[in-house]
Amino acid sequence: MLVKFMKEYTPSIVTKVVIWRKPELGSYKCNTNGVSKGNPRPTSSGFCVRDSSGNFIYAESSRLLDGNDLIAEAKELVVGLEFCILTHYTQVEMETDSLTMKNVLKGIWEVPWEISLEVKKFKELRKSGVIRVEHVFREGNQMVDYFANMGAYFCKY
Repeated sequence: MLVKFMKEYTPSIVTKVVIWRKPELGSYKCNTNGVSKGNPRPTSSGFCVRDSSGNFIYAESSRLLDGNDLIAEAKELVVGLEFCILTHYTQVEMETDSLTMKNVLKGIWEVPWEISLEVKKFKELRKSGVIRVEHVFREGNQMVDYFANMGAYFCKY
């Protein structure tokens, strides 16, 4: 009886390979990340843009006012999209490692009050092109995670 029980309830291990993928031909990918060193504590954010060949085009890191990671994530999605629109990249895949931000921007979850202005601005900017928002695991967002963390230590207000 014990052997049968163990066979039925033995947990399985599931692994998933996570890599950064190139955007579709003719598109750009903008990876974003927000970092908070506490709540509320110093926050920073960063984004990087790559083309459909995977070539690195631009990256930016910013130190923000004290806040939390959700605010930093929301602000950086707006800043990254603003850069793309200003440089005439109108087919953009936005990737964030914040599942909350993805669900808020897709209308699945309600908008938290503290990021309502950023969400409104993002939705307005989104009208300027074909903009998709996708979730990426942290491992697929390593480059921009590095930039965002550097902003917490080296960038000034």
